[in-house]
Amino acid sequence: MKQLGPYVTLALILIVLGGAGFLRLAPIAPAEFPAETPMVGAERALVDQAELAGVVARMRPLRRATPAAPTPRHPMSDYTLIGVVEADGGGWALLRDMDGVVTARIGQVVGGFELVELSPDGAIFARGSEEVLLERSY
Repeated sequence: MKQLGPYVTLALILIVLGGAGFLRLAPIAPAEFPAETPMVGAERALVDQAELAGVVARMRPLRRATPAAPTPRHPMSDYTLIGVVEADGGGWALLRDMDGVVTARIGQVVGGFELVELSPDGAIFARGSEEVLLERSY
């Protein structure tokens, strides 16, 4: 005889038990409500109107904190100084940005800032009166 899978066997047992009346549920009695629900008369209000007006006058609209405007990123924050080459006639700064390695000579503009000075540990970029020091990361 061929064996039936466990789910088929379970389904057959439930059908047999259901047919025998074991799984029948008792009916639920309907809820009974009174024929008339008492209503509040027009002369008797639930809230005193003068009190309600006072509460409404004291209410203020909900003020939500305005989110602070995002701080703009500095143009030089995309660059990391990875090396400095100093020479008699100036030198170069080796910078890394999202696109790869950038080489900048003194006087060259990178990210809107001009490379104005080099030291063994850093490079100074300037735009107008603003100066930015990029320090070498070891």
